[in-house]
Amino acid sequence: MIKTNDENPFDSIKFYVAASDRDMLGRLTSILERKGMISCWEKSGEMSFLLDGRQGGYHVARQISEINDHLRHRRNTQSESQKRLLKLINRALNSYGLREELKGTEFLREIIFHLIVNKGNLTNFSKGVYLDVARHYGTEPKLIDRAIRYTRMQAGITLTNVEFIHKLLNDLQSEASLETKKETIVYSLPGTQITLADLVAENGCGDLASY
Repeated sequence: MIKTNDENPFDSIKFYVAASDRDMLGRLTSILERKGMISCWEKSGEMSFLLDGRQGGYHVARQISEINDHLRHRRNTQSESQKRLLKLINRALNSYGLREELKGTEFLREIIFHLIVNKGNLTNFSKGVYLDVARHYGTEPKLIDRAIRYTRMQAGITLTNVEFIHKLLNDLQSEASLETKKETIVYSLPGTQITLADLVAENGCGDLASY
């Protein structure tokens, strides 16, 4: 077991390294016996739950019901703040005259949303947010880059794709400040930290980390 942040047990993370099938099974069994379930994120972005059926069908059904209730409550809580965030993103995109029917506009919307809500990496687009969005759409990062370049050229925007995305994030900070002084978007650039915290916090994601 590898443990991080021993000074604050509430912020600590434990890493278990299984060196064999037997070790793996033993660790999973131990977690199931203590917690009753294991959750994990799939590569597709979906969350999966492994429940301990050895405790009986009633116990499993109750756990499934509790998980669904929790996820439903979280989804309802997030929906309003995410609508407000998408409204700000659309306003920023529209201000540059981007054509709504072009795929690049859709990619830009998803990229900005991803950077704010999912703590996307701003330092390496091809291996960061481009790759994440490409997986979501079942395409390749280079095609996303090409679509965005075509879209901004159609709107007469001479900035590079990365420069334009950074500018959109800056515009969002200004839009949020005008709409309400309490809202701030948080993201980091080399030597700069711009905050938009309340809106992100409402999405249950906290502040975007520095890269």
